[in-house]
Amino acid sequence: MKPWHTTPMSLDKSGNLMMGDTESIRFYDFKNNKYLEKKINLPMVSCIVHDKNKNNYWFSSNINGMYHFKSDTFNNFTLIKHYFAEKNTELKSNKIMNLHFDDNDKTLWIGHYDKGVSTLTGNSEWNHYTKEETKGIAISKIFKANDKKLWIGKLDNGFMRIEKNKANKHEFKHFTKENKNLCYNTITFLSEDSEHNIWLGTFGGGVMYYNVKNDLIKCFTIKDGLPSNNVVGVLADKYDNIWCSTSDGIGLLFKNSSKFSVFNESSDFQTNYNFFASYKMPSGELLFGSQKGITIIHPDSVFQKNKNVFRPKISLIRLFNKVIQPGDPHLSSYPQYTDEITFTYFEDLLTFEFSDNNYLHPEKVIYSYKLEGFEHDWNDIGT
Repeated sequence: MKPWHTTPMSLDKSGNLMMGDTESIRFYDFKNNKYLEKKINLPMVSCIVHDKNKNNYWFSSNINGMYHFKSDTFNNFTLIKHYFAEKNTELKSNKIMNLHFDDNDKTLWIGHYDKGVSTLTGNSEWNHYTKEETKGIAISKIFKANDKKLWIGKLDNGFMRIEKNKANKHEFKHFTKENKNLCYNTITFLSEDSEHNIWLGTFGGGVMYYNVKNDLIKCFTIKDGLPSNNVVGVLADKYDNIWCSTSDGIGLLFKNSSKFSVFNESSDFQTNYNFFASYKMPSGELLFGSQKGITIIHPDSVFQKNKNVFRPKISLIRLFNKVIQPGDPHLSSYPQYTDEITFTYFEDLLTFEFSDNNYLHPEKVIYSYKLEGFEHDWNDIGT
């Protein structure tokens, strides 16, 4: 799918994909595989959110404030109000990076590039949080987890969690390099896997994994196979594998693994993925926008293909450092054609060699092994 320079994405009420570019919002009909003629002319859109109950749409711009539209029965869009700082609203800045609409209390959260966090309620009441409360002013992502808590990423000082206290006031818990040993303070993106762990992209420090239950943070960088430390999107698929869009392709971290697989130009993927341009479809597809268009990932197709292609075979077995040949009491045929081999308990010094018959990109195949019944985790041994 190759449209324009793509940034934010979302679905309209008809299931069409809305895509922002440098000049407008365009619509793509997935059912008929075509672009619709209609578009909304807005400059430098950074985020799209939808209040499904009232068919309100909010579009933010990183240069021109915020727009409130409403759609009718036929999915036609009408501008209700353009929020522009120092003109007709309480908006603090026209440089808006991210929006989040909270369906529970009907509140719109607004993340500025240079003025921190504000909220706008359904009753048109504004609230502006101070720099002392947010400990940062450059907001990159506002995300609501399954536990109903808000998580906010900052480009200038880590990330924070927001929850209400007994007095129904918002309290901020801050996570920074100084108080939580973060790998990096420049947060670009936040998302969640099915086990309620938080995944964070950074610009310069790779990917961070935050285990909320155990309050533990782990970092992944190019040393772990990530194609670039400049990460602009992080999404978990339905198998809890983590996909990261970067400035140099896409990295895939399989669940319970510690090494990334890389997809870039040599894998017929794009590079130079954009800020704001990561979206998970309700049907499970993952979308990543770049300077050349959109990469659509179908996890089921990827793993069905890999199941058939990347299947290692045992190629050689050593017992006490001596190669076992076909015809040996232990082995009637070659190892790759043998399903089961039995050893006695004192034959306990074994070496296995295995390989894969993927000749397209053998340098991209990462091997892992595990002794079932003896080990709980996989051992990554690289390529």
